[in-house]
Amino acid sequence: MNRFIPVWAYGKSDASRPAIGVCRAAALAVGIALLAPSALAQTSQTGEGIFGGAVANPNAQMLLEADNLVYNNDEDTVAAVGNVRIAYDGYTLVAQRVTYSRRSGRVIASGNVEILEPKGSRIFAEEIDITDDFRDGFVSSLRVETADNTRFAAESAERRDGEIAVFNQGVYTACEPCKDHPERPPLWQIRANRVIINNSTRRVEYEGASFELYGKPIAWLPRFSHADPSIKR
Repeated sequence: MNRFIPVWAYGKSDASRPAIGVCRAAALAVGIALLAPSALAQTSQTGEGIFGGAVANPNAQMLLEADNLVYNNDEDTVAAVGNVRIAYDGYTLVAQRVTYSRRSGRVIASGNVEILEPKGSRIFAEEIDITDDFRDGFVSSLRVETADNTRFAAESAERRDGEIAVFNQGVYTACEPCKDHPERPPLWQIRANRVIINNSTRRVEYEGASFELYGKPIAWLPRFSHADPSIKR
């Protein structure tokens, strides 16, 4: 049985707790994205907080806007549906639907998902599916645009056991698209079948990487790795 409730804003009431979990999941998604190759240069500034298991600020105010809240008592879920916008602790999440399952402890944001983080980076995805304890998650059709115009895209990204983030079919470049022909390949870009970030070993590993110049591969590396740039030397 579904119950539809129009909603404009919620504070820290019992009804708002699932949305707070959504916001924390959004923050984690931002952290995963910012630890992608497109933003490794920034991790020395942002640190490992989010990726390493950040806890959202319990004193931060939250604003939730949506056309409806839908409660499904049979499945024990609550969903914000239609023009969803959640602002929490400096992050803003926009999606067409955000669902929280009390039974499975999963948060799913779907439909033109966009996350704006405090320093101006934007993360786009078709769907974000993540557990409310941050240990496991999946993002489909990931695209990241950082404040310094570096760009990263991946067909999918996943987080495992709270320690490892894997980006599948990743593409990274620090070149802005051509204004007249944005469809053209950038001056240079790096492609990899998989990019693996291990928070335990503090290593970043690339599998099946190629370096491209104007869209043409010029070098291949089956595997290479380096230390997380957040490590001070």
